[in-house]
Amino acid sequence: MAEQQIPFYSHQDLCRAAEAFLRKHHASLDVPVPIEEIIDNHFRLDIIPLPGLQDSYDTVGFTTGDLTAIYVDEFVYKRRPTRYRFTLAHEIGHVVLHADFYRSRCWHNLAEWKKEILSIPEDQYRFLEWHANAFAGLVLVPEAPLAREIKRCEAIIKRHAPQALKEPAAYREFLEACLAQRFDVSVDVVARRINKRPDV
Repeated sequence: MAEQQIPFYSHQDLCRAAEAFLRKHHASLDVPVPIEEIIDNHFRLDIIPLPGLQDSYDTVGFTTGDLTAIYVDEFVYKRRPTRYRFTLAHEIGHVVLHADFYRSRCWHNLAEWKKEILSIPEDQYRFLEWHANAFAGLVLVPEAPLAREIKRCEAIIKRHAPQALKEPAAYREFLEACLAQRFDVSVDVVARRINKRPDV
C-alpha cells in the first residue's frame, strides 16, 4: 500500500477549515474560544499531562496515532495557560486536517511517534506544522471577533494612552497586549493574526 502523503492546504483552505470547525463546535464565537471544552465534549479526546515531555522529546504536545488522546507537557498544562490553549488548538488542527495521515502511521507511544516524525521528509513536515499552527491561530482568534475586539481595544488605547496613537510601535504593543488578554492567547499569536490584516 502506498504511503499516505500529507495534503497541501493553502491559507484560504485553512481559513475555511477553521470557520467550519467554529460553526460546528462554537457557533456563538464568544471569546476566549473554549478549546479544551470543545476537545473534551465534541471530540471525546483524552487530554493527558505528561511530566518532562518537552525536555525529553522536544515537543509540548502530540496526538496519538489512533486520534484518541492528546498528550501535553505537564509544566505547560499547569503553568502556561496560553501555551496550553495553543497546543490544544494545534493538536486538534492535526486531527481535523491530517486524520488520514495519522491513521496511516498509527504510532502507539512516544518513541514510535518521534521515530515517525523524524522519518517525514522535511518539506512535508514543515507543511504539517504550518497547517496546524495556522489553524490554531484562526480558531483561537476568529476573524469576526478579531475585528470587533480591535475596535474595542483601540477605544481603550485612545482613552487611557492617547499618546500611543502618535507612536506606531507603542500603539501596536498596546493593541497586541489588549487583544492577547481578550482572546487568552500569547502576543505572538495575536501578532501573526493581525499581520494578515491590511488595516492594522
